[in-house]
Amino acid sequence: FATAADHAAETAIIARLSAHDAHIPILAEESARKGLAGSERLWVVDPIDGTLNFSQGLPFYCVLIGYVEDGRARAGAVHAPRTGETFVASEGAGATRNGEPIQVSQLTRLADAFAVASLGFGET
Repeated sequence: FATAADHAAETAIIARLSAHDAHIPILAEESARKGLAGSERLWVVDPIDGTLNFSQGLPFYCVLIGYVEDGRARAGAVHAPRTGETFVASEGAGATRNGEPIQVSQLTRLADAFAVASLGFGET
């Protein structure tokens, strides 16, 4: 399930990443190409994660971009346009939310935690 906005966002993201370094292949959700699995370096893009929410006007969607090198995820960014949050992490440098360092929860009991789950599009 993809909207015109998915395709437009993907086109814009691919253009920006390609301008940064045209030699790094891009695996993007809406225009996925086969044969990229063996690439030494690779950008991975989901232009709108949560397309159904986006299409219904709900604020629960984001843009995902990851960088893979030698088969390992080395860096990633998640931007939630409607909430103004941007999460960035890179190997060896930790993670941030809007530029401020973040860390995993110190909770040790599941009963003390809050969790949210979502089924994929068309699943019940």
